[in-house]
Amino acid sequence: MGDRIVSEIRAVSGPVLSDDTGYLLCAGRPLMLQPYQFRQLARLGMWSDEPVVQAIRNKDFSLIVVATDPVVGDSDFFTDRMLEAMAENYREKQIAGRYFVLEPMW
Repeated sequence: MGDRIVSEIRAVSGPVLSDDTGYLLCAGRPLMLQPYQFRQLARLGMWSDEPVVQAIRNKDFSLIVVATDPVVGDSDFFTDRMLEAMAENYREKQIAGRYFVLEPMW
């Protein structure tokens, strides 16, 4: 399962957002942000999720890998606004174990 996700990440050229940063590191990709930490900062009002929400809406990420179905929501790693933007702008490419691999809707 993990190998499939890493392969998917390696197959795209653009940035990838993942709540499991280990997949990004295994694929040799940079970390865009530490989702859990930033989610907690947003919850406390110490960080605005607006730049990430806008990047998701703009489909700036070639893939998004999440352990939560964005349509259902409820994540410790992404704010509700981020999940809403994912649900509106990305579609399921595959499910690998508990992870949803999302690609932009064009």
